[in-house]
Amino acid sequence: MNLKIIGIILLFTFSCFSQPLIISEDKNRKPSSNFITYPAYAKECGFLLLMFIPIGVNDRFVNAYSKIVKQAKGGILSQITLQESWYYGFIGTGYCTTITAMVTKGDDK
Repeated sequence: MNLKIIGIILLFTFSCFSQPLIISEDKNRKPSSNFITYPAYAKECGFLLLMFIPIGVNDRFVNAYSKIVKQAKGGILSQITLQESWYYGFIGTGYCTTITAMVTKGDDK
């Protein structure tokens, strides 16, 4: 009986890991003299069901950053802003991560 309880405690203690988000800095990369700048935006949400069961909560940061990198299409990301928000649902809490940035790309004309 004790092993079952210990196993359940360990399962719930160590089952909610997420990937670390590493935003790399490339100091050698500079925009060309003809460049355009435009905003990029990505939002990713998850829900904590019954305040205990994570549904899409763990990888919100990584998924949102991946979306914004895809929007940049090889451009330089700058002025990166990370915002967290949450809301109450009837049976849990929703958590959202919003990343905004400016993308600078060389003009292809």
